[in-house]
Amino acid sequence: MRIQGLRIAGFKSFCHPTSFTFQHNGVTIVVGPNGCGKSNVVDSIRWVLGEQRAKQLRGGSMEDVIFAGSAYQKPLGMAEVTLTFTNPAGDTLPKYREYSEIEITRRLYRSGESQYLINKTPVRLLDIRELFMDTGVGGGTGYSIIQQGKIEEMINARPEERRNFIDDAAGIVKFRLKRQSAEKRLDETRQNLLRVDDVLQELDRQEEGLKDQVEQARLYLKLREDIRKAEFQLILYRWNQAKQREEDAKSRIAITEATQTEEQLTKQTRVTELETLGLEITLSGEKLAATRNEMFLVDKELQDAESQRQLISQGIQNSDERIQQLIDDNQQLEEAQNELKLEATEDQLEMESLQKNYQLFAAALQKLESDRLQENEALASQNNLLRDLQQSLLQTHTKLTNATNQQNFVIERLEQQQTRLIELREQHVQAQHHVQEARQKLSRSSGRTSVLEEEQEQLHEELNDLRLEHDEQQEVLEERRNQLKSLLSEFQKLQSRLNSLREIQERYEDFSDSVQQLLRYFQQHPAEKEKIGFLGIFADFAFLNTENPKILAPILENILDWVILSSIQDIPKLEKLCQEQNFSRLEILTLDRLPPLNEISSSSPITDKLIQCKPPLQEWGNRWFQQITFAEENESIFEEGLDKWQSNAGSRAWVSSAGTYLPAFGGIKCGRPAKASFGFLQRQQEIELLQSKTRVEEDRIQALEEGLESLEEESQERELEIQDLLDRLHEIQLDLTRLQQEQEHNQREVFRTEESLKMIEQDGIRLNTEQERLENQKLEIQLEFTHQEERRQHLENEVAAQQEQIQIQQQNLNEVSEEHTRLRLQITESTEQIRNIKGNLERNQRNQSEIESRRQRILEALELAKSKSQEGQLRIKELDTLMPTLLKKRLGLDEKIKMDTKIYEQKNQLHSDLTKRLQEVQKVLENLLQQIHQQRIEQTEHRLQREQLEEQLSDQWDFDPESNLSEALAEIDETSLVNGLRKQRQQLEAIGNVNLAAPAEYDLLMERLEFLQSQSSDLTQAAEDLEKTIREINIESRRRFKEMFEKVNNQFGALFSQLFGGGEARMVLTESEDVLESGIEIFAQPPGKKLQNLNLLSGGEKALTAISLVFAIFLIKPSPFCVLDEVDAPLDDANVIRFNQLIRRLTTNSQFVVITHNKKTMEIGDALYGVTMDEPGVSKTVSVRFEEADRLSA
Repeated sequence: MRIQGLRIAGFKSFCHPTSFTFQHNGVTIVVGPNGCGKSNVVDSIRWVLGEQRAKQLRGGSMEDVIFAGSAYQKPLGMAEVTLTFTNPAGDTLPKYREYSEIEITRRLYRSGESQYLINKTPVRLLDIRELFMDTGVGGGTGYSIIQQGKIEEMINARPEERRNFIDDAAGIVKFRLKRQSAEKRLDETRQNLLRVDDVLQELDRQEEGLKDQVEQARLYLKLREDIRKAEFQLILYRWNQAKQREEDAKSRIAITEATQTEEQLTKQTRVTELETLGLEITLSGEKLAATRNEMFLVDKELQDAESQRQLISQGIQNSDERIQQLIDDNQQLEEAQNELKLEATEDQLEMESLQKNYQLFAAALQKLESDRLQENEALASQNNLLRDLQQSLLQTHTKLTNATNQQNFVIERLEQQQTRLIELREQHVQAQHHVQEARQKLSRSSGRTSVLEEEQEQLHEELNDLRLEHDEQQEVLEERRNQLKSLLSEFQKLQSRLNSLREIQERYEDFSDSVQQLLRYFQQHPAEKEKIGFLGIFADFAFLNTENPKILAPILENILDWVILSSIQDIPKLEKLCQEQNFSRLEILTLDRLPPLNEISSSSPITDKLIQCKPPLQEWGNRWFQQITFAEENESIFEEGLDKWQSNAGSRAWVSSAGTYLPAFGGIKCGRPAKASFGFLQRQQEIELLQSKTRVEEDRIQALEEGLESLEEESQERELEIQDLLDRLHEIQLDLTRLQQEQEHNQREVFRTEESLKMIEQDGIRLNTEQERLENQKLEIQLEFTHQEERRQHLENEVAAQQEQIQIQQQNLNEVSEEHTRLRLQITESTEQIRNIKGNLERNQRNQSEIESRRQRILEALELAKSKSQEGQLRIKELDTLMPTLLKKRLGLDEKIKMDTKIYEQKNQLHSDLTKRLQEVQKVLENLLQQIHQQRIEQTEHRLQREQLEEQLSDQWDFDPESNLSEALAEIDETSLVNGLRKQRQQLEAIGNVNLAAPAEYDLLMERLEFLQSQSSDLTQAAEDLEKTIREINIESRRRFKEMFEKVNNQFGALFSQLFGGGEARMVLTESEDVLESGIEIFAQPPGKKLQNLNLLSGGEKALTAISLVFAIFLIKPSPFCVLDEVDAPLDDANVIRFNQLIRRLTTNSQFVVITHNKKTMEIGDALYGVTMDEPGVSKTVSVRFEEADRLSA
């Protein structure tokens, strides 16, 4: 792969999008002044390749890489860098081999959001690192990007850090990452294996307790099945009884319904009579309404006739007024029409006069146009002549100015020559003085050199003593670290066991389903605990003091899952919750109801030896267990305790070490308990013990860490002292080098001063000759100046005369233009007046037409008004004739209404009597209906009872009583059946609490046991596989590292001799049992010096040594590209030449990007980019390709 291009936008000082194109196999040079942003190019490459350390990018936080704004630019919200690689050979990961180009993009927003893309597809940071792993490019181990200070960092690095370059070149970085991942997974596998083993041990204990519960549950289920069969026979018998009662109710309903039918016929007869009478009443009412309606119509006709007469009279009056108004309007319009005709005649005469004047003005304007054109041509000719004269005058002024400048230059040059002669004399005196000073300095530097060499020898001895002391401290530190590692491993095992037990405790698997349901509910709704007053269950606050909990089995088997509430007032809340969530039965203990204090002191209470209760249950538990006495031997409970138990019945109980229990009331218990929930208490006891051990281990770890920290501080102090000595030695070496340079400088200064004296004498001779030449040149310039001054005066007089002639010509043109403008105004004014008169004539004609039209409409309206007035008078006469006839018809209708009203009232009275008789019949029917309804309710009750029993038989026993009734009821005796069912239920209650889920739990437990055993086997195998993988990785890594170390070491020595012109250098592995953990020390011996540590070399020697190592790696395993940021800064000219030659040699296999200030380094470039800041704070680039430039210049 090779870098094809780089695009930067919003990164550091690159505010605007900036692109770079790099040479495929060659050198690209980046130059520019300090502070212009050159190194930001390197930072952008490191950043897009996944650099996560802001310090490596010369920033305080990652947000600093986003352009922060300048005096003229606002801050940006995002930084983006895109790096494009060519991939012609497909030498990359398999999934990218098919691409000819690979584009990597990284974006960062001020919100902190970050994006990585490969070929515009979002990827992870890990994907980018995998792409460049073992290529020398990626991460902090890469050797392809060497920035400012990286050379010094490589020299001063610890031996363990230097090996990173060899690891990357050897291709074992990915192996190291795989080994670290495998070791992490191995540790996790071992932790999981410990937890699985803990769970397996706990499940084995649970399996023993569940066996007894399974046997008890099976007995319970058999007895419950017998009860179910008896209940089936009883329900079937009761179903038959319900069916018979249902049929009796059905026959009674039939008799009552027959009586109802007879009464219904009577009711129908009465209803028919009532409907006939109602029909007659309706007809009579309709007849009465029709008569009243007819009378209403007559009244309405009378009112309408009167209203029409009034309206017509008013209309006739309005028509007369309208006729008079129309006559007046017609006279006014006729007068206005005559006035318009008079105005039209006057306007026509005025327009003819204006048209004659317009023709005269147009002829005069045409003549003035010709005169003005002639004046313009004359003026242009005069102006051209003036421009020629002015051009000649300007040339003369230019010659005068040049002559003046030449004269001033010659005078100034003569003054400079004189000053230079004086300076040369002063320099001669100073040079002699400098020779004397240089000899004195040479003598002083020799004495200073001896003193520094003695101090250097003494510091070497102190450094050796400190290193021995530091090595002893490192051995002690390593021993303490191993102890801490062992303690941490033991602490993790304890913590893993503790977490496993806590997970098992949180599931409460040893308790009843109802308690588990309640606890799961509170885990899902923690806020409900405080509302209800729930504190926990009894087992949460009990702590065993014995390793044999079965002694307490008779006492604790029924109380461990008691629910503890703060107060008795909380019980209704819990009861409501049980109803809402359908919880099973719970047993409750409230802390405000304490057991009574026993006045008879117990000689051996079980709270002293076997069990204790923790707050807030402590007081309640002490009172409760104070009533129970513990007997060491089983026999003593009968020899000593039996009499006391009989005499104190109801106040004291006894328990023996064998588990025999004499309660205060009830039967004596002995043997193994039917229920085992002690695993919870045993685990709780183990948790307490583990917590105690964990605290002890934590204290030991903390003490060891504090001691280790103190030792590390002392070690760091020794390292600082060693570093101080090294720094002092480095300063002494620098002083010695500086003194040597001063001696050489003084010798060169003497030689330089003598050469300066010779040059001063030669300069004096040259200056005298030059002074004579300048005097002659001065005379020639003065003659030329006089000639040009006379010509200038003559041209200025001619220009002034020509300007006067142009002014006269311009005045004549102005007069002609003024007359031309006056005539154009008169023509425009005449044209406007003619246009206005034409408009008035047209408007006058329209007004006359409109008046004529209005007069015609007025005459038509006048005729229409006269016609309407005549029609109204005729209608009034017709209405006066109609009104007497309507009054007579109204009187007849009034008499008829009175007679029809009397007949209607008589029929309504008869209808009321018939309605009362119908109501009496209805009451009888309602009584019958009520009887039928009651009988049907009884029938429904019997039917519902039968259907309910039938549904119960179908749902529970899948039995159809209709088809199998006779066979099923053949041998049923209800009394014996009820008595037998009662006895079976008593036997079921005597069994007590039974874990019905025990068989299923037992099967589930066995299935879980098998699964965990399989998991344990798989985890063991996985751990072995991981250990094998780690061994294989270590073997391959050692082989690759040794091979690469030898190759690089040989090449390093050869390259060192080439760059230094001799000498030798080598790398040495620090002592270590494992080559993968050893560091690398570098020893160098420049020509003429002893073999010594890198810290004793000069700055230039360090730089050349580091460059030798990096380029040695390149020669063994070339990286796709190499970026060098001012690496040549410490080198002198001779070493820069060797450095450049080496780069040219390496370009056959690698691509180089070099940032430099050195001109010699710039010469080897194939392309040159310049970085500048035209705008403060914003970088921009310019580029040159030398091949194209050479081709264009050729």
